[in-house]
Amino acid sequence: MFAGLVAPAVAPVKELVEQIKSHFETAKDKQDLDARISNAWADGMAGTVPTEELLRRVQDRIFAFRRRNHYVPDRLDGRLRASNEAAMSSTAADRVAEAARAGHG
Repeated sequence: MFAGLVAPAVAPVKELVEQIKSHFETAKDKQDLDARISNAWADGMAGTVPTEELLRRVQDRIFAFRRRNHYVPDRLDGRLRASNEAAMSSTAADRVAEAARAGHG
């Protein structure tokens, strides 16, 4: 009797565990890429131009993330979009200001 109740739940639970694991792996990969980008930015601000190879690897990683992004329900996306857009715009403005202060652009 108990096995008859548990058996149907095994596949969805396994899928859920795999999704959670995948989300954590993607988050770590994104943190690593963010550190790489921040280091390249700092080097650029100090006068060292990042190599085309480095920039290509960063661009390829960003593209790979976009291709395999996990599904985000519309309702959740709608609730988070404004704050995510604000954070992105603020960060971009900070970087532009930093570059201007360093005499770039």
